[in-house]
Amino acid sequence: MEQVQSLNDHLVVFPDSPGGARAHRQIGSEAPQLVAHASGRPWLAGSWAPEDLVVSAAGPVRVAVFGPSPVTPDRLGSLVSSVRALPDLDALVRALPGNTHVVASVDGQVRFQGTVTGTRCVFTARLGDVPIAADRADVLAAATGAEPDEDLLATSVTYGMLFAPLSERSWWRGVHQVAADSCLVLPADGAARSVRWWQPPEPHLPLSQGAAGVRARLREAVAQRQPQQGRLSADLSGGMDSTSLCFLAAEHSPDLLTFCWTGGSAINDDPLYAGRAARLLTRAEHLTVPDTDAPPVFSPPYWAVDTEAPRAATRGMNAIRFGIRHLVEHGATRHLAGHGADELFTGGAAYLHTLFRRHPVTAWRQLRAHRALHCWPLLPSLAGLLHGGDLGTWWRQCADDLARTAPLPRTPSLGWGERIPATPWATRARSGPPGRSSAPWRTRSRRWHRTADSTRP
Repeated sequence: MEQVQSLNDHLVVFPDSPGGARAHRQIGSEAPQLVAHASGRPWLAGSWAPEDLVVSAAGPVRVAVFGPSPVTPDRLGSLVSSVRALPDLDALVRALPGNTHVVASVDGQVRFQGTVTGTRCVFTARLGDVPIAADRADVLAAATGAEPDEDLLATSVTYGMLFAPLSERSWWRGVHQVAADSCLVLPADGAARSVRWWQPPEPHLPLSQGAAGVRARLREAVAQRQPQQGRLSADLSGGMDSTSLCFLAAEHSPDLLTFCWTGGSAINDDPLYAGRAARLLTRAEHLTVPDTDAPPVFSPPYWAVDTEAPRAATRGMNAIRFGIRHLVEHGATRHLAGHGADELFTGGAAYLHTLFRRHPVTAWRQLRAHRALHCWPLLPSLAGLLHGGDLGTWWRQCADDLARTAPLPRTPSLGWGERIPATPWATRARSGPPGRSSAPWRTRSRRWHRTADSTRP
């Protein structure tokens, strides 16, 4: 579920120190809005809509919530009143609903954190000798003169959907991303540090109770997304994720507007289920658009959603903008989509390695289900199940695969991720004097081996 944020919106966080005040003077012209520490020094600067920043104070304690949240100043004030030190913020953060950043200033120290899901990240860099932070990496890159990380860009071209540790790495050299389960602490004097505040809970709930909890939180989240003006719209693709959101949204929005592309390939049955869902959503208005009406992928004027980092969905932005135009014409001011559900609820089969060693019969039954779903042959599936291997070993194998000239054999996906082949259109790069060819695959392989080594404890 997403709410589109203005490309100009950003938040920069400064330590409560003379150095923080000096850093603010250096970049203040790019951050017109300002909130001060209790000391009077600059604390938060940037650009945001008034409803996207809620600030409350209790004595020397300041807490700000940045992003779409139903929390009111009075509610935030009641939570802030119990904060005496930075660790007290753990309970406060867990009590806050919404997809937000939370920033606190307590007795000269600053704590800045995003969401555990990684949808709202925290970045930090040094401006001279002063650590500063922001919700966008490109804002810090512009402030510090950082250059793009070419190695990470090349990796993303080869393998678009990165995961940890590469997914927790900034696209700019000198700008560092804080892990999603951690917060950033900016002291009044000294270097910034990250502190882990979240641990995965023990899986003690049965499926029925867990599903009821997910339903309750989704219902609460959708209810909080009602626009103050205009209509709420939502994708109705026919998939489980967007369809579920539509039914939850219809509980609170009698004039809900759904949006669905029609057409697609012959094996795509999503439009069939979208039609069935639309007939059950009797109070909603349904907007359907043939996919043949969408503009070509690179038709001018081409529109990119953001410039902070490469996006996997960039090639679909023309179609997305086309759909947004239709929604706006029908009065929509806020839109829901089911992005992220696959990442949350559809896992791979790598967990079978551990399950096989603890409960082999259960693992065998679940392997049969994966084989039936993905048409995996028996012997390669058993070999993959028994092979195992840590994350560093998997990355080193991927590095070696870059030098392959033949296509990689199709194997069951029982490892840390899909095997990474060399991009078929890649050519040998040249460096040095003309006529002398470098050894790009060997060089890139060494870089990937360094990545693999960095995953070790």
